[in-house]
Amino acid sequence: HNHLKFLIIEDKETINFIENKEYTFSNLNSEKAQEYLTLLETEGNKSSSINQHIAAIRGFFDYLMDKQSIDSNPFLYVKYQLNRGQNKTISDTEISKAIRYLEEEKEIEIRDRLILLLLIKFGIRGSDICKLSIHDVSYNEKNTTINCNDTTIKIDSPIINKLFLDYINSRLKSTKKEFFLTQFDKPLKRPHIVYITKRFTSLIGLSQSSLVL
Repeated sequence: HNHLKFLIIEDKETINFIENKEYTFSNLNSEKAQEYLTLLETEGNKSSSINQHIAAIRGFFDYLMDKQSIDSNPFLYVKYQLNRGQNKTISDTEISKAIRYLEEEKEIEIRDRLILLLLIKFGIRGSDICKLSIHDVSYNEKNTTINCNDTTIKIDSPIINKLFLDYINSRLKSTKKEFFLTQFDKPLKRPHIVYITKRFTSLIGLSQSSLVL
């Protein structure tokens, strides 16, 4: 009820949409979030206003995740394309397909698999991935903990923990504070993330614009 009160104050339009569709915060998924984006568009809102609106809602659902009220953010990959009139989102099925591929595929470089999993499974933005330092990542045999933007993300997947261990071992000789590095021991930048995601989305047939970089 506190969450509901907060959203009524901050965003009456969203709460009306949820109530009219008989949704709850816990059963909203990416397809339903996309439906809401379409509603905003048909009501004649400006592109910039729509993106600001979606960003605010995405932040609120991040808050619900932080409070462990929901398991995932349905607005994480919802994005309105400025001046193009096209809505892009990645479906739950596509997310599962991408995660399964990354967890099973051994030919993709370990660093790139980690980055893509952080983007797709955990919703960490590319710019924030580039900012991660070695002090932001704590590893033990059971789980990996990442501190990102004052938020602690616990990763308890054995497969992803193994990827972290392998990558950490591969960069032991580096003295750089940045966690993700290029093959030339330089800090990874956003253009590298864009290249990695473009190559991967092309490989499995996803739209790169559906990922929040």
